[in-house]
Amino acid sequence: MTHETGVGTLSKIQYTGTVAPRIARHPASKRVLVGEAVSFEVAVDGALSIQWQRDGSVIAGETGERYTIDRVTAADDGAVFRVVATNPLGTTTSDEARLTVSTRKPPTAAIRATASSEEYEPGGTLMFAGSSDDDAVGYFWQVEFHHDTHTHPLLGAMKGERSLSFKVPKLEAEQANTWLRVWLRVENSDKLSSNSSFDVFPARQLSSQPPLAGSSPVERDRALAIGGIPYLRGLAVRAPSELSFALADGCSGKLLTDVGVDDEVGDGGSVVFKVYLGDEQIFDSGVLRGSDARVNVALELTGGRRLRLVVEDGGDGTEHDHADWAGARVTGCQLVAGERHEPAADGGVVTTVADAATSMAVARADAGAARSQPQRDKGGCSVRPPGAARSHGLLGWMILAFALARFSSAGQRRS
Repeated sequence: MTHETGVGTLSKIQYTGTVAPRIARHPASKRVLVGEAVSFEVAVDGALSIQWQRDGSVIAGETGERYTIDRVTAADDGAVFRVVATNPLGTTTSDEARLTVSTRKPPTAAIRATASSEEYEPGGTLMFAGSSDDDAVGYFWQVEFHHDTHTHPLLGAMKGERSLSFKVPKLEAEQANTWLRVWLRVENSDKLSSNSSFDVFPARQLSSQPPLAGSSPVERDRALAIGGIPYLRGLAVRAPSELSFALADGCSGKLLTDVGVDDEVGDGGSVVFKVYLGDEQIFDSGVLRGSDARVNVALELTGGRRLRLVVEDGGDGTEHDHADWAGARVTGCQLVAGERHEPAADGGVVTTVADAATSMAVARADAGAARSQPQRDKGGCSVRPPGAARSHGLLGWMILAFALARFSSAGQRRS
C-alpha cells in the first residue's frame, strides 16, 4: 500500500470473535475430613455476574470467586460444584469440582536421625528414617540448606523409601548461622498427608557443651536475634561475662560465631567482645551497640587448649548489655566434655568441672572460696585459689550434694 504525501487515510478495525466470559482458572476437586472447612476458587475474565452451583442447583448468595463451607459433614461427600459466569454476550460454565469427605485422619509423619546424623560435618553423610502411625503408601523427602533468612534447596521433593541418606555439600562452611532442615511428607491410600521436619546443625556447637568451671551464667539455644537476623543456636550472656571451654589436644580448626547486642534491647546496650586462646587475646570487637550490625568472627584455634569468650561493658553501664555469641561453634577440633585434669601452678593436679552449675556448687563447698571468675596461671589453666582444699571433707561434700541438687533443678537464666 502506498500513500501520497500529505494525504491521510481512515481505517476501521472490528473484532468479530466471541466476548463471552472466559474461565481463567477452574475450581479444583478437594478432599477433607468431617468437620473441616473447605474452599473452592475460580478465576473469571469478562463476567458481569458469577453464580456458584451445587449439583446443578443455585447456591443462594454465592456470587464471588470463592465459595467456602465452614464445616463439612458426611452429607457433603460427593457433592459437585461449578460456576456459571455471564455477561450480555454470553454464558460460560466452569469445570466441575468434586468434594470428597473422609472420616480417616491423615497419617502422622515422624523423622528419626541415626546417632551419627544428629549433627553434621561438611562432606559427611547423614541418614534418616521415616515413620507413620498409618499405613502410609508414599514417603516424600526434601532437604533445605538454611543460611540466615534464606534457603538453598539441596534435595527437591522426591518420592522414596522410608529411609533417606545423602552427602552434605561443603556449602558456606565457615558461616556461623547455618543448618539443614529435612522434610518428610507421608501420604496414605486416601491421598491424605502430613509433614514433619528435622533440623540438623553443624557439629561442635558451643551451646551443646556446658562451659567449664568458673564461667558466668549463660542461656543456651534460646531465641537470639542480631540486626533482625534470627539464630536457633548460640550463647546469650549479660556483661560482664566469661565463658571457658576446653579443647582437645591437636586442635587445628576455627571458632566461628556472629557477635552483637541482642535485638531484645533495641538500640540500647554497649559491649565489647573478646576472645582468648589460653592467655593470648586473639580478638577484640571494639564497642558494639544495639544499633550496630553483627560482626562475623572466624578465628584460628590451632594448638589451643583453652578457649575463653569474654564480654565487657562498653562504658555506659550494664543495664541493657545483652550480648550474643550467635551460632558459636568450633571446627577441626573436639570440645572436652566432663572433667579435665590439668597441671596446676604448684605441680599438683586441678580438676576442672565442665558444668557451670556444678562449678558454683564446688565454689560454695570450698572453704574460703568466693569468686566468680577463674584464676589463671602462666599456662592459661584454671586453678583454685591458694589454700583451697582439694579434699572437701564430709561437711564439704554434704554441702556440695545439696548445692548440686539445687542447681540441677533450676536453670541459670539471664537476670
